[in-house]
Amino acid sequence: MKRTIFVLLVVGVAFVFVTCPWAGAQNALVEPNPTNISVNVQPKTPESAKEIPPEPLAEPAGSNGSLPDARGIQEAIDKYRFLFEGEDADLLKKDIWSSMSSKQYRAIKGAFKLVSQVSLKEDCLGSPKIISDSAEWICNETLGYYSGGTPRPAQTHPILFQLKKRDGKWWVDDRTGKVKSH
Repeated sequence: MKRTIFVLLVVGVAFVFVTCPWAGAQNALVEPNPTNISVNVQPKTPESAKEIPPEPLAEPAGSNGSLPDARGIQEAIDKYRFLFEGEDADLLKKDIWSSMSSKQYRAIKGAFKLVSQVSLKEDCLGSPKIISDSAEWICNETLGYYSGGTPRPAQTHPILFQLKKRDGKWWVDDRTGKVKSH
């Protein structure tokens, strides 16, 4: 029982630090509010229900017609999600987030040792804000995982992705839970 509580505490602190560093000191030891938690279960849909395709990306603000850049940014965020779900901090840093700080790297690597079956969903709002070779995009990130073979409640938080374009490819430059309302 003490080990389970310890594991939950360490995982919770690591994920709060990684996804929302400004809230870490205030909320790391607070129990989640059950009214704001959803379980990471995929309900079965009736066969008659039709999947709604995602809307095409609108022209990004300040992009001067760079829809390919918006697609590249979406691909970078998708790659981030895929690599994060792979639970390999080394590959995450090498393949999409090379500017990850050593503090962020240690927190993610430590959290991956304590959890399994990580699921991440990025619902990005509107279109990315692109200025030259930099971009920002606010996404609602839903994170779920298993600890000790038990599913933990998924939680959703707004995340600001900051991206940089290098050699024609978009990379995650930073991500933070410090999101200003627009």
